[in-house]
Amino acid sequence: AMKNLVRGIASKSEISVAHMGGPVTIVRTYMAILQNPEAWRWVLWFSVFLNVNLAVMNMLPFPVLDGGHITMAVIEWIRRRPLNVRVIEYVQSACVLLVLGFFIMVTLKDVGDVAGSRGETIEFLPRSQP
Repeated sequence: AMKNLVRGIASKSEISVAHMGGPVTIVRTYMAILQNPEAWRWVLWFSVFLNVNLAVMNMLPFPVLDGGHITMAVIEWIRRRPLNVRVIEYVQSACVLLVLGFFIMVTLKDVGDVAGSRGETIEFLPRSQP
């Protein structure tokens, strides 16, 4: 799943920042779910779905995430000596800036979507039959 995710984001695919959502989209989705009479089931499902996706993303081999720490531990194990502390500091600092920049970009896109939506709601749940 991680390989497909990275391949989809890194390659020229239909996945773009427009398909991603941050905290504003998550709150809007929960608000849309809470409009349903069976909201507790959908909230539980969405919460599990969201947490599993965050766990998968956290395991990416990116230096500031858990997957990156595992990757660096494996590299140290293969080399049989620790990595240079200065190199780790530079790589992790650069990756923190990238992650924060990405977070800010997605959040600003979310805010722009809310401002441009003119009160439209997110279509998340299937429409119920009368």
